[in-house]
Amino acid sequence: MMGLRHASTTELVEQEIRSARARPRVQIDQAAPQRLSGDSLTRWDLQEVLMEVWARSRVTAIMVTHDVDEAILLADRVVMMGNGLRAKIGRVMDVPLERPRSRETLLNHSRYYELREELIGFLEDCGRQH
Repeated sequence: MMGLRHASTTELVEQEIRSARARPRVQIDQAAPQRLSGDSLTRWDLQEVLMEVWARSRVTAIMVTHDVDEAILLADRVVMMGNGLRAKIGRVMDVPLERPRSRETLLNHSRYYELREELIGFLEDCGRQH
């Protein structure tokens, strides 16, 4: 076994740190929030937990939703997809609203309604194409 060497403890720790940084620390089953759609209070609780986790860790999270208001509440950037089996990214919209956010401040923010109209307009355009 020539050519192999033993890694030092420092090298092993550095390798583990690199590996941990490459793995997402928060992963949400894309179907989980959808299963909660019938229970709006539980869904709101989940949204609150996600905002608390983000406030503490600033971790990047990816969440799939069909709820326009949820997207604006939780996201810094919304990636809008087209329809169909071969759906592609249709548009990317930045959400330039201050954090932390709450439903109340969101509803009172002048930009919220502009962002909501942009998202709904995109969805309506997609619906007319299919």
